[in-house]
Amino acid sequence: MFTIQGNNINGRFTDSRAFTTYIPNNPDLVNRLTEKNVRISAAPVDENVSSLFGVLISWFLMLLLIGVWIFFMRRIFRWTQGPPRSGTAPTVDNFRKNPLFRWCLIIALTFSGLIVALQIFPSRGRPQFTLAFSDFLNDVSRGQVADVTIQGNNISGHFTDNRAFMTYIPNNPDLVNRLTEKNVRVSAAPAE
Repeated sequence: MFTIQGNNINGRFTDSRAFTTYIPNNPDLVNRLTEKNVRISAAPVDENVSSLFGVLISWFLMLLLIGVWIFFMRRIFRWTQGPPRSGTAPTVDNFRKNPLFRWCLIIALTFSGLIVALQIFPSRGRPQFTLAFSDFLNDVSRGQVADVTIQGNNISGHFTDNRAFMTYIPNNPDLVNRLTEKNVRVSAAPAE
């Protein structure tokens, strides 16, 4: 089995030695490998984004949201206190007792909790499993694929038993012909 990621291939020989190589644009490569019963998996080129970097960006956005909320809450506090009296300063107790502040705090905490929950548990609709590209081609040949949606190099679809799947397409120009020959319903969508 090996993985095609852009023009890079990572894989293992039959004796379990690992290899990495770079291939030029070769539209016939997938056909030649499937004829030899090689299991192919494909991955998008930009999949190497660090998960730590993604977490940092998510938390930066959350902290920015909290900072904007604090800014507006301080402004609301000043508006609700009326004009400043000489020699007095607003106290924290006045701030906490303010009903407008309490409602804004409840709304902001609820909104922040929703954002955190959506980042931790993203909505994915129906569960899908990732299928190796060569397994996808074998399922198409056996007539087990009912429909597919091609979006850039991503394919999502359903088997004839209505299970959902997804896979990533390496360069394979005759894929649509294969699908239509096996009466698979093909739809396309713009790449995200």
